[in-house]
Amino acid sequence: DLQFLYFIELITITMAEWSQMIKGEVAKKRIIQCMGSYRYTHRFEDADYCYRLVILHPEIIPLLPRRLMAEQEWRSLGVQQSPGWEHYMIHEPDPRVLFFRRSLDPVATPASVAPISVNNG
Repeated sequence: DLQFLYFIELITITMAEWSQMIKGEVAKKRIIQCMGSYRYTHRFEDADYCYRLVILHPEIIPLLPRRLMAEQEWRSLGVQQSPGWEHYMIHEPDPRVLFFRRSLDPVATPASVAPISVNNG
């Protein structure tokens, strides 16, 4: 009886891990299929920053965290930009619109800048 319970526990763990793996693979496939439809705006500047928006495919919305993303996170969604960009603002009306900025001052670091959240509701 004890061996049987141990076997069932192993199967359960394996099934849970398998389920996570499948979810991850499905997400990767969705990202790969949608990457070609991402839209990148032209860059625009103010005195301190260069800005750009990236508009993701609507099917990516369920994969988005409801917070600002680190570079590794937005790159894992298939966003392609040169180094130095930071996701700095959440556009609550349409979460697939990602706001990025990059300091025009080469000494400034992204961590030294406070994020912004906008609600146009």
